Amino acid sequence: MTKSINNVDVTDEIADKFLDRVFKPYFKKVKYKSKFTMSGESSPTSFKGELSKECLFDETNYKLEPKNEFIHFTTLQGLDSILESGYLRLSSIENLTDDLEMTLALNKFKEKIEIEIDDDDITNIKQNIFCLSSCLNTPETISDTYLWENYSKGGSGAAIIFEVENVNPNLLFGKVQYGNDNLSVFEQLTSKIVEFKSEFEDFMPDNLYEMMSNIFCFHKANKFHRENEVRLLISDNKYSIYHEHNNLFIEKVINGSNELRYIYKLVLDERMEDWYNKNYSHRKNITLQDAHSEIPKISIKKIILGYNVKEPWDIIDYLNKKKVKLNMNFEVEYLNNELEINK
Repeated sequence: MTKSINNVDVTDEIADKFLDRVFKPYFKKVKYKSKFTMSGESSPTSFKGELSKECLFDETNYKLEPKNEFIHFTTLQGLDSILESGYLRLSSIENLTDDLEMTLALNKFKEKIEIEIDDDDITNIKQNIFCLSSCLNTPETISDTYLWENYSKGGSGAAIIFEVENVNPNLLFGKVQYGNDNLSVFEQLTSKIVEFKSEFEDFMPDNLYEMMSNIFCFHKANKFHRENEVRLLISDNKYSIYHEHNNLFIEKVINGSNELRYIYKLVLDERMEDWYNKNYSHRKNITLQDAHSEIPKISIKKIILGYNVKEPWDIIDYLNKKKVKLNMNFEVEYLNNELEINK
């Protein structure tokens, strides 16, 4: 039996029921960050909603404790750039190399839900989400030659071990899910949505894909399963592809394919004051405290050089001198050909 929707207050209640009926069976701690219903002469049939990142992945396979240490593989040139600039670079989803980023899960979702979304809207969503790829810091990860060969220039680069604290509501941590089997949650969600629409006069959020976009970003094809990837996502919403971000940590750069793409500068905690003084101290409306509150506290704890680094002891000496110069505090180690750590 279809239920009538005849005023905005009722619409607001039904939006809450949508969360309870559709999302909570699979994301038990989910809640709205915001929701908005339009008023007018006709009865509302939709609303705009945004899911809160806080506790979104609790009691799910995506769940990850943010106080763990993480590993980010990079080249020696990339490492040097991170230390000098004072920030880790988060790429927009648009700038990642996998063409199926976000759309793998989205396409599965679209099979049963008859909502159109054009390419410009998908591009804008991808421009609004920024990703840092990493792995959990475990002995197995440190000695995994697949990761070194593919993400650290054949073992001639470095692994950065970092810690994240003070996780804020704009940040989402989680484990990437691989393959079609892990896409079944979207089939279940679509069934719930179809049932809900049938009961409530086709009522549903009109920004459903955008609402779920962060979840979509934690799904990849099974060919990537060896990565055991952990993702850190930060979002900053702009209205369309024709608008620019207005965020002190976001800028456009030219990528390796000579394309203009957005990046997010995740400034290291021990470098924040220096970075702020160079970039924003002249702007009285932005304080150092404002800058600290925008992003989580992230610190480099250790750097491990790969087994194919030439003259590793010279590089270790170079990095130890650099940390003194930059007033940083990290250890430097070297992974030898037997995949054992040398200090």
